[in-house]
Amino acid sequence: AEGARYQAGGTLLAARLLVEEKAKRVLQLGGGFHHAHKNLAAGFCIYNDLALAIKEMSNHGWHVAYIDVDVHHGDGVQEIFYSDGQVMTISLHESGEYLFPGTGFIHELGQGMGRSLKLNVPLDPFTEGESYLEVMNGIIEPALRWFRPDALVVMVGADAHFSDPLADLMLTTIDYENIFRRILGFAENYSKGRVMFTLGGGYSLSATPRIW
Repeated sequence: AEGARYQAGGTLLAARLLVEEKAKRVLQLGGGFHHAHKNLAAGFCIYNDLALAIKEMSNHGWHVAYIDVDVHHGDGVQEIFYSDGQVMTISLHESGEYLFPGTGFIHELGQGMGRSLKLNVPLDPFTEGESYLEVMNGIIEPALRWFRPDALVVMVGADAHFSDPLADLMLTTIDYENIFRRILGFAENYSKGRVMFTLGGGYSLSATPRIW
């Protein structure tokens, strides 16, 4: 119970700090449990703290853009908001053809009011940083420019690093620094500077602490 309070409650508190205008940038040193579904734990995730935070913001009337740079598809968050017109989800991940959870293909676009607001960028194994940033600039930026969210919620899994044992992307710590700088720029340009970060996956004991 105490662990749940730190993880889910910490992410919810981060959302409230933004909604109550007590902060513009918030880092939750935990959370990021993006695989948990409405009624199902999955992929090391029992609670979906990200969905709780996004719902807190949307209940306030905000439009929210969720950006997931974990190497695994953010399937739980996508599913929970699949029909929600106030929430855009964007996931860059190693293709589900090769990696858990086997979802996150480009045809998964949302339904009903959420149609066209769920964007997936499945990447081939061994994708490097230059290609990753090219995709961010070519896909994420135009989507945010069009959607104009009130806040960004970002899940910063460190498992796309080349030394991570569970996946096959080839990012370096310098690539991650460039990715985070780019996301902060997106917040300044498209979400009034409001952005919330949670941690996420990361299974290289040497790379993960340096990335975060």
